[in-house]
Amino acid sequence: MKAQNLILLVLLVVGSSAVSAQSTSAANLLQEGIYAERTEGDLQKAISLYEQVLEQYKETEHLAARATFQLGICYLKKGDNDRAADYFQKVVREFPEQRALADRAAKELEKIEPKESVFEQIDLQTARFISEKLGETALEANQKNLLVNSHIYYISFNGYCYRGGMNSFYNWTGRTINQRTRFGGTSFPNQTHYDALGNKLNTEIVPDETRPNHWQIYWFPDEPLAPGESLYYGWSIDEKFKLPQPDSETFSLRMQNQFGSPVIETFFLVLPKNMKIAQSSPPTGSEKLLNFDVYWWTKQVAQGENHVETVSIKKVDITKAEKQRTADSSEAVKSALSWLELVDSERYAQSWDAAASFSQGAVTKDQWITAIQSIRKPLGKPISREVISKTPTKQVPGAPDGDYVIIQLKTSFENKREAVETITPMLDLDGKWRVSGYFIK
Repeated sequence: MKAQNLILLVLLVVGSSAVSAQSTSAANLLQEGIYAERTEGDLQKAISLYEQVLEQYKETEHLAARATFQLGICYLKKGDNDRAADYFQKVVREFPEQRALADRAAKELEKIEPKESVFEQIDLQTARFISEKLGETALEANQKNLLVNSHIYYISFNGYCYRGGMNSFYNWTGRTINQRTRFGGTSFPNQTHYDALGNKLNTEIVPDETRPNHWQIYWFPDEPLAPGESLYYGWSIDEKFKLPQPDSETFSLRMQNQFGSPVIETFFLVLPKNMKIAQSSPPTGSEKLLNFDVYWWTKQVAQGENHVETVSIKKVDITKAEKQRTADSSEAVKSALSWLELVDSERYAQSWDAAASFSQGAVTKDQWITAIQSIRKPLGKPISREVISKTPTKQVPGAPDGDYVIIQLKTSFENKREAVETITPMLDLDGKWRVSGYFIK
């Protein structure tokens, strides 16, 4: 991939003898942008350079298309999927003649087109945390002979609100449930249901013939539910909406529900790291997780009461977020080099001990020792090693979404003078950077 990028940059800069000085200048700006994006990891600088290309050389189609595509990639790396999608759509719509780029943009759109489900926006760690909190509330409600209910609100950086909730279904029938059974009622017919692992449940939503604007939810079990067992499940409304925006940095959210019966009800608010609460009533609690911050308001609601909470949400200074990402990349590199010292000194078992929990779950220590020994030992000891790129990303093939830094190193070994090591630290569940992948070419 590195060689291909270098060849592409050479083509952009040199071109044929007929290339104008204007195109060469644009190509130089593109080269600077790609270097800032991929090598320096400075996304804001890269965005500024790509925007200059669009502003100054928008008539040069192939360069404008490339700059537009790279802007989409930058915003994708920043976690702003909505804005990234805007740029990818622009490539497809405005530059169809640039077939290769248009095809790549279309593929990126397929992967990041915003999904409407709140459970497609938050990660499994966050969903599990909310489930645990709901379980604690359910115990309290049971002691008071009350029902329990919850709503989840996720707010994207661009101010879109995704709504859902969690609930449980208890088999009180005295018999095993293995056929179509009623979950409950709802006033939202356009919703999808999930089990505790995030898998979609097979449900059907039909109009309630006895109540206007009300629907009944039926569940078709994949596995039998024994008497006395409970199914914990999540539900999500299949649409998002834009929050009111008093100013360019602030959004207003109104969380409300009228359950009807006496209930202990919790509103959960999930925010990405680049957003924070500016004003609200004091939450019952809050928790900073790996990728999101969670706030919740729990209240015992009387019969017929309309439970309402209003929150003002503000964007975090992007400059601060960029500085944090730079600091994270530096910590990731330190972790990677420290881990490589273990491998260099043939302490293979300790390198498994120091790896990310995800990697330890994917391969046993014995399997790892056999694999890394067969790869590294024939190369001999490293003579020199230089970091040539570090790329923060949220997604790595074959691994769960999270915070990763893909690091490439130019390395010379005793028995292989030129090699490229690719090592991928991830931010582990305890907040520390640990290696999740290693590859030598």
